[in-house]
Amino acid sequence: MKLKISDIPLIRRLLVRNSRFQKIFIIVVTIILTFFIILTGAAPKKYKLVLGQKSPYDITAPRDIINKSKAEEKAKAAEDSIHAVIKEDSTALLNMFIDIDDFVTQLSSAISGMKKNIEQSGLSKDSTEYQQKVQSEKNAAVTKFVNYCETINVPISKEQAESLIATTNDNEIIEFKNQLMDIINSAVESGITEDNLETKTVEIQNELQSKNIKSNLKTAGLALIKAIIRPIKTVDNELTALKKQEAYEQAYKEAEKSEKILEGERIISVGDIVTQDKLDMLNELGLLESDKTLDWSFTLGIIFVIIMLVFMAYFYMKHFCEKVIRESKNLILISVILVLVLLMARITVVSMPSLAIPALLAVLMVSVLFDYKVGLIINLILTILISVMIKGNIQFIYMSIISGTLSAFIVTNISQRSRLSLAGFAIGAMNSVIILCTGLLYKNSIDDILINVGIVFLNGVVSTILAIGLLPLLEVLFGVITPLKLLELANPNQPLIKRLLLEAPGTYHHSLMVGNMAEIAIESIGGDALLARVGAYYHDIGKLVRPYFFKENQMSDNPHDKMKANLSTLVITSHVTDGVRLAEEYKLPQAIKDIIRQHHGTTLVAYFYHKALNVEKEKDVDPDNFRYPGPKPSSREAAVVMLADSVEAAVRSMQDKSKGKIEALVRKIIKDKLDDGQLDMCDLTLKDLEKTAQAFLSVLSGLFHERQEYPEISVQNKLMENAELK
Repeated sequence: MKLKISDIPLIRRLLVRNSRFQKIFIIVVTIILTFFIILTGAAPKKYKLVLGQKSPYDITAPRDIINKSKAEEKAKAAEDSIHAVIKEDSTALLNMFIDIDDFVTQLSSAISGMKKNIEQSGLSKDSTEYQQKVQSEKNAAVTKFVNYCETINVPISKEQAESLIATTNDNEIIEFKNQLMDIINSAVESGITEDNLETKTVEIQNELQSKNIKSNLKTAGLALIKAIIRPIKTVDNELTALKKQEAYEQAYKEAEKSEKILEGERIISVGDIVTQDKLDMLNELGLLESDKTLDWSFTLGIIFVIIMLVFMAYFYMKHFCEKVIRESKNLILISVILVLVLLMARITVVSMPSLAIPALLAVLMVSVLFDYKVGLIINLILTILISVMIKGNIQFIYMSIISGTLSAFIVTNISQRSRLSLAGFAIGAMNSVIILCTGLLYKNSIDDILINVGIVFLNGVVSTILAIGLLPLLEVLFGVITPLKLLELANPNQPLIKRLLLEAPGTYHHSLMVGNMAEIAIESIGGDALLARVGAYYHDIGKLVRPYFFKENQMSDNPHDKMKANLSTLVITSHVTDGVRLAEEYKLPQAIKDIIRQHHGTTLVAYFYHKALNVEKEKDVDPDNFRYPGPKPSSREAAVVMLADSVEAAVRSMQDKSKGKIEALVRKIIKDKLDDGQLDMCDLTLKDLEKTAQAFLSVLSGLFHERQEYPEISVQNKLMENAELK
């Protein structure tokens, strides 16, 4: 279908709004780029050669090939060496004797029949009727004999037949028969073949001419000889063809071994004369510039391999890494890494050994950016694709699979960039051991093994250095947050955290406590515990704008006592938008900004709502005006930070911090959030909420000791006030 200009806005809308279309578009673009990289990288270099010229190139075979011209030449010579198989016809002489006997019998029968009919007529020899009868019978006998001769292809004329019938007697016929049989028998003994048939026929005719036989019988005999002489020995064409075929096939089979050129073996060297058989081999390998045709089998093979790998990766990701591929930006990032490493491989194979390809760069970056599961599948895909470009170098495949798999586990959740640097040396050492083992396995020379060991060690180190250099760039461009980045953000020397400590110390200590609670809870239910902790550190950074409007930072009077409820609500809720603004200003990752934006959801600021209703006696109070802007938490981490935030503020404000009171409050807060619909957008189950409550209690129990029970005092309003001011 032809693309129209009017379709562009539609395509743009699909790319921007339709997540499924985005993913399909990313996958298709990745397949196309991968195809062209592999096709250009795997396609062999082509040469311009002319028959009879001296080769200016050293050309080696990219794969095993047979010199078919030489093989066919040897096979044809073997075929030609097979002589024709001769078979002897034991019935040939008998058949020739039968033909002679039939000829003589027919001649005698014609003569005797004529005479018998004349005698039986009873006519007087002097009568006219007798003469007429003689003539009539003679004509009948001649006609009968001529017709017989025609059936056996003996050219006897009526005149010759009339002469034979009129003048030949039985004795002459018998003598003719005997003489002719003797001549033929002698000729047969000397051998009559298809090759000498014509010569033998002439010899037999000449022998008959020399015999003392009536001339009319000689003439008839010459014609008869030409018609009945046949070879005694003939060529068995079927058997001969079979033996020649067997000889050809056997010779070709042997020639396939002797004329086979192995992968990497020299086809033609510099200075060699270009022969036809060399050209034929180069043409078959697709190494000649004159061959403009596309190698469809090779091209289709690449396409099918890529498509199968895409399907494999899709089903793998669907089952094991669904969270990663849920966002289009993650797919883009994975595709960029994949294409980038393939380009590096394409450039490397031109001038460097295949073992120098930094294939491990992809598994290192993907494992750090996401997790080892994604790293494993990307490593497998790259191993297969790169092996196509390097013609299946077995040592590279061993190294890539083994070392790549181990590297994915080594660098996943790595906490420091310095440890990543050390991992590079460990990966280089693994590469070296693998190449050493494979070199010994395939009996490579010591020099080659040592050179390869040095190459792969540097490969591991350089790949790690490149990963360290590229990771920050990718983190910024794609908004992906890594454990390394999170740990950097958790550093107390980070500007925002240092500002919290100095400008809002109460909020700082509150954030630390929320971080501890969120981390323990996420570990118990499954999720990114480090993200939850760091997100908790930054969730209240918006309070830096007006720190003393929040209870934990107040040293004396509460300014809200002198403010209207709706204004107080605006100040309290604005710390969310202020926090997002500061996060953007300090370039915090998107995941952190999401936690900041969602950590209150659309919760009602109940204290000021009730103050407006009951204290200020305002009419037509809309509860929506007293809610946080939202949105509601969409991830486990954001939801747990919300719960930890509310629980910590409420427990800190309690006067009676007994275990039972704390537990009751924790469960009430979680239930209230659930009933209010604040957890509708995340995937937390009731079981997860129970585990979360237990995790909170385990942390809080370590902070607050069991105290003596005092008479209960109503502090509900005070707790609510303190919690809402949070």
